[in-house]
Amino acid sequence: MTFEACALVLLGGFFGGISRFFVSGFVGRRIGETFPWGTLVVNVSGALVIGALAGLARSRGGAFGEETFRDLAFIGFLGGYTTVSWSRILSRCSAFGMSPRYVTKRGQC
Repeated sequence: MTFEACALVLLGGFFGGISRFFVSGFVGRRIGETFPWGTLVVNVSGALVIGALAGLARSRGGAFGEETFRDLAFIGFLGGYTTVSWSRILSRCSAFGMSPRYVTKRGQC
């Protein structure tokens, strides 16, 4: 992974995480927090956007199919927004028999 790709993922993840915080909080304040509606809205909306952008990347290519867009939008922003990247790390590590506690301490598989 190049320095540029790491910087794009970092930048996208920063804004994705902040967006998750605000959207989830807004929905929670509007609807209530007896059920984690904010988390549901964030994860469903993020999945829909990932699907739409993946469809555009496949059908049209162009800017949507470039690696820089993928690093910034998919892995960075939408990964931070939906926390898909962390759950993917955990699932990959559990396939190797590592516990989430071990992964959290080490930060990698």
